[in-house]
Amino acid sequence: MLGFLITLLITSAVTYAVYSGDTQALSAAAISGGENAIDLCIALCSAMALWGGLMNIAEKCGVTQVVTSIIKIPLSAIIREDDEVCRTAALNVTANLLGLGNAAFPTGIAAIKLMKERRASLRSRVCFLVLNTASIQLIPLTVARMRDTHGAENAWDCALPTLIVSVGALAAGLITAAVICPNKCTEAEMED
Repeated sequence: MLGFLITLLITSAVTYAVYSGDTQALSAAAISGGENAIDLCIALCSAMALWGGLMNIAEKCGVTQVVTSIIKIPLSAIIREDDEVCRTAALNVTANLLGLGNAAFPTGIAAIKLMKERRASLRSRVCFLVLNTASIQLIPLTVARMRDTHGAENAWDCALPTLIVSVGALAAGLITAAVICPNKCTEAEMED
């Protein structure tokens, strides 16, 4: 679907440029858009490298383990599975909370694989998906870096609104999961 929309946008832009006789503007926009994309990628890579290094230091110092153990307590009320499943899910939530973005991906995959292997309830998997998708971030690094790159006066003033919206999305998702999958329903029960 996304590929179709992108193709439609490109086709309509080219058609309009040809129809209006302004193909030079189209060429200039394509070239400057490519340059801007490369500049943004380099800026984001530098920020991700810095943050990844800091998180590596935090992990070696035990900071992420402390945060994970704190998060595991309320998380075990949402994902009512064994300790290892909750710990793995807590690692993913911690990575998202600290704004690691792409670094959270492997821990999310590991958590969902463990849930499948341990035959976790559908409700636990749905709740984990909601937690992962809502991605509550205390440090919205990617958004702040993009805002800084594009000349925002205060790039970090997005932190509080991002937190508020993420918490709201999380609450709505968890309530929906509780309504759709009451009493820790299993996949077999959902098929009936």
